[in-house]
Amino acid sequence: MVVFLVCRKRPNVAMAHCFSLLIGLQRLLRIAAAPIILGLLTVIVSLVWIHPLGFVIFAFIGASLIALGILVYLESLVFAVSPPGENRG
Repeated sequence: MVVFLVCRKRPNVAMAHCFSLLIGLQRLLRIAAAPIILGLLTVIVSLVWIHPLGFVIFAFIGASLIALGILVYLESLVFAVSPPGENRG
């Protein structure tokens, strides 16, 4: 959606370029989803496991994976739609 809004604002951009941006954004979002899903699964397992190491796994491994996924997601939003360096004014 964001890619098409950017492409509408710049009519001289070819649709092939817009589709390549969209495919790149989808790929980055899938990469960002993987650590989030792994982090959620780790959190679920650590909450079921009643042991002091369960909290350590919850706090450090699960939360770190979720934070990594969020950072990759935010990075993909910033860098997937940024204009090429040669066209900057």
